[in-house]
Amino acid sequence: MKILLVDDHEMFRDGISMLLAKARPDVEILQAPDLFLALQQLKEHPDIEMILLDLHLQESSPHENIKSIKSRYPKVPITVISGEERPEFIRNILNYGVKAYVPKSIENNEFVEAIKLVLGGKPYLPPGVAEEIKRSEEEGTPSFDSLTDRQKQVLALMAQGISNQEIADRLNISGNTITVHVKNILKILNAANRTEAGFIAIKYGLV
Repeated sequence: MKILLVDDHEMFRDGISMLLAKARPDVEILQAPDLFLALQQLKEHPDIEMILLDLHLQESSPHENIKSIKSRYPKVPITVISGEERPEFIRNILNYGVKAYVPKSIENNEFVEAIKLVLGGKPYLPPGVAEEIKRSEEEGTPSFDSLTDRQKQVLALMAQGISNQEIADRLNISGNTITVHVKNILKILNAANRTEAGFIAIKYGLV
């Protein structure tokens, strides 16, 4: 049995690998520091049974990482690992078809149990998160009516993982203006950061 661990921090990869090797000696842990090498590993090892994916790989967009993997290997379950624990954010990630969401603050024994669940074909969410997500969904979808046309342009580029300076260059406006737009967009969408704003925009068809 093989698991692919995708994270751009070598110490974290090694720590998770040792933890899983101790708990599940029957599992072989393959590693990749970025999306390109992850896809290469998946191609070379068609028997990989699960992907552990860090949400925030350097120089790549989180939702694009998930989409790239799912489009090529739709049957391989993805378990996302992230430091973000807000239910609204987790809900947006789940909409991309990931099997489980594991916060980096999780205890070692609970992490191992989460992996066992996913390998057994079952989903996993941190305790209490499912209820919070349901409550959040009942509050309704965000309204984009308050966004100006320019803010919608900025949001569309944010959703592609493009930096503030690159957005400024493309739209031919100052970096300070983009910073203000991003701040206002996050406030309007009630998003914690650029990544969550991008997920929201894609989920509701704005981009």
